[in-house]
Amino acid sequence: MKVLLVAPPEKHMLRPPLPKELDKESGFKPPLGILYIASYLREHSDHEVSVLDMPVEGMSAEDITRIINERQPDIVGITTTTFTLIDVLLVAQIVKKIDASIYVCLGGPHVDIYPVETMRLPNVDFAIRGEGEMAFLDLVNALESGQSLRSVKNLVFKEDGKVIINRRRPRITDLDSLPFPARELTPWQKYSSVLSSHRPITHLLTQKGCPYNCIFCYRHTGKRLYQRSPKSIVDEMEQCQRLGIKEIMIVDDTFTVPPRRVLDICSEILARGLRIAWDARARVDNLTEELVVIMKEAGCQKLYIGVEAGTNKSLRTLRKNITLEQIKGAFKITRRVGMTTVGYFMIASPGETKEDVLRTIEFACELEPDYAEFSRTTLFPATEMYTLALKSGLLTRDCWREFAENPRPHFIPPLWTEHLSNEEINELLKRAYQRFYFRPKYILEQARRTRSLDEFKSKVKAGITLAIGW
Repeated sequence: MKVLLVAPPEKHMLRPPLPKELDKESGFKPPLGILYIASYLREHSDHEVSVLDMPVEGMSAEDITRIINERQPDIVGITTTTFTLIDVLLVAQIVKKIDASIYVCLGGPHVDIYPVETMRLPNVDFAIRGEGEMAFLDLVNALESGQSLRSVKNLVFKEDGKVIINRRRPRITDLDSLPFPARELTPWQKYSSVLSSHRPITHLLTQKGCPYNCIFCYRHTGKRLYQRSPKSIVDEMEQCQRLGIKEIMIVDDTFTVPPRRVLDICSEILARGLRIAWDARARVDNLTEELVVIMKEAGCQKLYIGVEAGTNKSLRTLRKNITLEQIKGAFKITRRVGMTTVGYFMIASPGETKEDVLRTIEFACELEPDYAEFSRTTLFPATEMYTLALKSGLLTRDCWREFAENPRPHFIPPLWTEHLSNEEINELLKRAYQRFYFRPKYILEQARRTRSLDEFKSKVKAGITLAIGW
């Protein structure tokens, strides 16, 4: 069968609460999920597979008409999040308008959360819950052979007008068994990040799962950790380098868990003499000086660290299981080692007053990360925080489920407005960016630490992009 895997456009995306300039200039990230599915299908079948990344190609939903007519797929798989749902459905509508016999299958976090609602949307034939590599191959094989769809685990479909949810497939525990993502099926040269001085960039996954219990996260990969071997990880890094990629963003929920594994990965990189820039997400309670030093020696150039709040009260509420002292200690280590840092901070979390938010802003300045990213505390679907808002009466209706049932433009993701209004939160967010990036000390320090004119230009662009967006 001919398979077309699509990353949808983002024209109607429910965008995360970032400054508009950052939103516009932040770059493009590769659609790693469908690239894994593409490589799995190519390795385990004779199906003809192609990938269309519409955001990086600058395509609108209407542009897919030409692609469908050219490639004439038998099935179109579309990666789906709640935030891209409107554009996903526009693509599905166009596919069906061109040829109603083309199957449309959705997969991704949104389907996990709202499988029944997804199948009741127009122009959707199938949905895949959970991991898609094996399940999507089973679906395509079943459609080609005419076998019963009830045998396809993870599949959601309709039978005589009734939504059928098949049993889940066991998790893929041996991640080394998966072929590397099929990056060559995309215009890989176009991927970039405003916070990176190198391009092109790519994303790389070294493990699935997150053992922590933050109330603002939806853990679609589960709590248990499934890890790749250091050899497999570094093999893929070498493949990326051969392809021409200059920087790798490791997109694990938290790369530094457990620390021993990070040491093993870095040792493998150093043993091979591999020289390529890479970045990762980290927790402050995992960072030791020994770990940061070897990460830097192995090519790590940037750590993304979730701080979230400037008071211990808020950290406890968010269930971060870290303290202000641990945060301060971690940033002191990164400064001593010379590791670039990006700090994440949340504005107006449960229970926070204006004074608490102002303390978070000042705490960000005290920590002195190279970059700070502030965001409004948004109540995302299927998170414990969203459930708390419904139970407490802060939200009087299940607005995300309503959106899943009837996606509409201009939907505004809900914020935690217990003590602060939307307008007050927006004003505090503007204040946070300007307070952090317009400090003379910050500007002078970044200039002092810059090693080249190109690096200085990159830092200036990133900082200004973040600061002037509001």
